[in-house]
Amino acid sequence: MKNNNRYLALGAAFATFVLFFVTLFTLDHSEQKRHQIELHSDTQAHLSMLRAKIEGALNARLHITDSLAAYVSTHPEIDAAEFRELAGPLYERLPGVQSIRLARDSVISHIYPEGGLEGDLGIRLLDKPKLREPILRAIEAKKTVMAGPIQLRPDAPKLLISRTPIFSSPTV
Repeated sequence: MKNNNRYLALGAAFATFVLFFVTLFTLDHSEQKRHQIELHSDTQAHLSMLRAKIEGALNARLHITDSLAAYVSTHPEIDAAEFRELAGPLYERLPGVQSIRLARDSVISHIYPEGGLEGDLGIRLLDKPKLREPILRAIEAKKTVMAGPIQLRPDAPKLLISRTPIFSSPTV
């Protein structure tokens, strides 16, 4: 009888020990899952914030083309001095914009800033395979089209390029 009590006591101790570790494992697993969910939620919130910042920065840069396009559509014979006067302040307000360019009949006619980019004047954009498709899409859609990332030169960084078609306003 004494042995039976001893075995019962050992069995109860073993069952308690197993129950304790199963409970501990379940709690640990539950806590890890809760931590993963919390981490996922924090990551999504952070990514949403970054997305909003990127969208805001991109939209601000796209508005450059809207204001410039509005002016050029009513002043199609804009000269280099006028272009510098308009593009300069827009360019200075928005870091990260490499250049602002104007093309007449898809040929680059104006660039701001000019420093080092004068060689691009006269380039026929539709003759460049990397540039052709987004330009044609923009013309067809009659709205701004984003292209990229595109690496225009082997030694240059990849760029996002905004293409905004400008149609001359009919004179009254």
